[in-house]
Amino acid sequence: MSFSADFIDKVREANDIVEIIGQDTQLKGGSQQMGRCPFPDHNEKTPSFSVSASKQVYHCFGCKKQGNIFHYLRDMRGLSFPEAVEYLANKAGIPIPKDQKGASETSEHKEKKRLLIRANHLSARFYSENLKKLPSSHPAAQYVASRGFSQEIIDKFLIGYAANEWEGLREFLQQQKIPARIAEEVGLLKLRKAGDGHFDTFRNRLIFPIVSHKEEFVGLGGRVIDQSDKPKYLNSPDSEVFQKGSLFYGLNESARYIRSEDHAVVVEGYTDYLALFQAGIRCVVATLGTAMTDKHARLLKRYSKNVFVLFDGDEAGQNAASRSLEILLKAGCYPKGLILPEGKDPDEFLKAHGPAALRKQLAQAPDLFEQVFRRLREGYTGAASEKVQLVERLAPVLLSVEDRLLLDLYVESVARQLSLDSKFVWKALRQSRESQPEASRLKASPQKADIFQEPRDVPQQWVESTIDIGKASKVEVELINAALLNQKALDWVIESKAAEYMITPNARKVLETIAERYGQEPGKFDNLTAYLQTIVEPHEHVARHLVKPLSELDLEGAKKLINDCVKRLKTDRLRQKRRELAQRLQNEQGFSSPEELEQIMNIHRDRHSLDKDKKS
Repeated sequence: MSFSADFIDKVREANDIVEIIGQDTQLKGGSQQMGRCPFPDHNEKTPSFSVSASKQVYHCFGCKKQGNIFHYLRDMRGLSFPEAVEYLANKAGIPIPKDQKGASETSEHKEKKRLLIRANHLSARFYSENLKKLPSSHPAAQYVASRGFSQEIIDKFLIGYAANEWEGLREFLQQQKIPARIAEEVGLLKLRKAGDGHFDTFRNRLIFPIVSHKEEFVGLGGRVIDQSDKPKYLNSPDSEVFQKGSLFYGLNESARYIRSEDHAVVVEGYTDYLALFQAGIRCVVATLGTAMTDKHARLLKRYSKNVFVLFDGDEAGQNAASRSLEILLKAGCYPKGLILPEGKDPDEFLKAHGPAALRKQLAQAPDLFEQVFRRLREGYTGAASEKVQLVERLAPVLLSVEDRLLLDLYVESVARQLSLDSKFVWKALRQSRESQPEASRLKASPQKADIFQEPRDVPQQWVESTIDIGKASKVEVELINAALLNQKALDWVIESKAAEYMITPNARKVLETIAERYGQEPGKFDNLTAYLQTIVEPHEHVARHLVKPLSELDLEGAKKLINDCVKRLKTDRLRQKRRELAQRLQNEQGFSSPEELEQIMNIHRDRHSLDKDKKS
């Protein structure tokens, strides 16, 4: 999927970066607002995070993070670029163009999805208020207290309570004008088998709202209060907005920490997630009562390749960890595994030993492959038949590894620990692969023709008109930023015809784009920086004017900088022309026309003129 630059600009202008960032940190000031940096890997006491309300960009003078509203949603909340565009478009009520979203996205379909998400959101709020109203003697309140959840955690994650009644939610949703068919579709209500009407799905359960990484309320999870009730956990059914095999609980809150710490801890269930998050281990996510899937792994990889699998220490937890190995390796992740001692689950371990002990366990966690391999070798005697069986059992896992260097290391490890020649293991892998049907081989690894070919990432371009100025010269980047200082500076740059002297084509294109957009809408000069940060890579190259020393230049200083840049560009351009003509002279053993001789004479004249200007 890709978006036109004009559509992206429309979405960006319809949203306020101050409002978005203001949800994560307190900002103060006028056009230039300041606050403490909201990124979790930058702890500061003195505010150094600047947000420009006029330019709609941010910059941290401490950790140097900066960008526009799309970069913020990417780095802070983990949204991909198209997800950020869609999120902001929906927030502003701007329809996604059909040729970019798909013809099936009709207004009716979009309205239905909005209602499904709203029904879940309203229900989460309803159940949250129910819990707040309970007396401390109520079994649900006592259960929450026994888990040690702080009020801050309860409020942040909207933990709630579904009363032991049949129509409390149904009546509430009816008052909120939510159609019963919508509530039924997302599993909030069920149709009565006898008679008319609906009844509540969740009854006498602690409620955990499930929010996607796009901040959408897509479902609910309910845990029993009375241990005799079954099942222990009850999730919303799969629907148009909820697929438990592709969602993690808590990712919306943990994405920023996973990115900043560059690893994710995967646990099973809401309570383990909340226990770790409350203990300060916030780079954590939880599966929703289902085994890890390929979609789970691909979603995690967007935030970090480093994944810790932290499941219960019982047999079921160890089996779940083993099953996740092949899935994570196939996605290109680097999984480690931690089985807690004494068969404890993460919450129990935290209560018994504290956060520091769990952090230490995580720091010492072994490679998940080695952990699974060690488990497979339980009872191993070294017999030849056992070696063959072990290699055969490991073959599907090894064949799923997309990182060739990692595969080499795993093969060497297997060979060493089984006292085999590594050539034997490679031979077994080839045989295992060749025994698979062709369709299965392609499905398992569509980008690998054989186990020796390294995988290639297919680049995806989300913006139709990306301009890469990574190879632009220092003076070209400096002039582009000088043009963005203020309108007067841009007028001087345009009058100088500096674009004609730029050697790097894309740098010239950026300067021409600035001049063109400014010419069309002079009143939107302040929007230029945020616009360019969307279509230019690296986006930092068009934000240097926001910080010292460029940001402190007065008009006289800006004009001097522009004049100096233009002179240097002219000099560089003349040098390039001279080199080109000299090369032609060398290749052709002389000039083929008087015009060429005149050209080189003009170059020397212009160089002499520029040198005189510099001295004066």
